[in-house]
Amino acid sequence: MRAEARHLRKLPETESISLLASTSFGRLVFSRHALPAIRPVSHVVDAGAVIVRTHPR
Repeated sequence: MRAEARHLRKLPETESISLLASTSFGRLVFSRHALPAIRPVSHVVDAGAVIVRTHPR
């Protein structure tokens, strides 16, 4: 069986926030030393703002 081709689509901000609010766990992707880095994070959505829970260093 052949896999279907994937494509990107831009989500409206309201849909993006709604999807983020539906779960408390996700991934944060960023660049570190010019390489991609992916970290699991816990988050909450409060009044449309995404708040990532972190630990003090």
